Amino acid sequence: MAEDTSRPPDPKIVQRVVEAALLEDGARSDVTTKAVVPDGEVGRAAIIAKEGGVLAGLPVAEAVFAALDATVRFAPLLPDGSVICPGDRRRRGYGNWSATRSALVAVRTIGSISRTVC
Repeated sequence: MAEDTSRPPDPKIVQRVVEAALLEDGARSDVTTKAVVPDGEVGRAAIIAKEGGVLAGLPVAEAVFAALDATVRFAPLLPDGSVICPGDRRRRGYGNWSATRSALVAVRTIGSISRTVC
């Protein structure tokens, strides 16, 4: 019998995965982002699908944004399980930066997690 995957993942496991990915990525000491994005900068981030597939992992993506900066507003555009095509926008993050810096780092980390899991 197939496993029920409709329930959200355990938040403790999500947090461990996110913290490990942020540590591996050096996300909290990203010199390039700090040099390029001025303090107080306001920005937006979008994650855009490179390939078609099924959207999965929104709780993890949201946890990455939250772990880096609690002021970033995470706004999924589609629910988990949605069929996506190349070019589809999957998620957005809004905030002022430090929030802008956090979003750049978050998007990179989310991409790393996605490539590792998929």
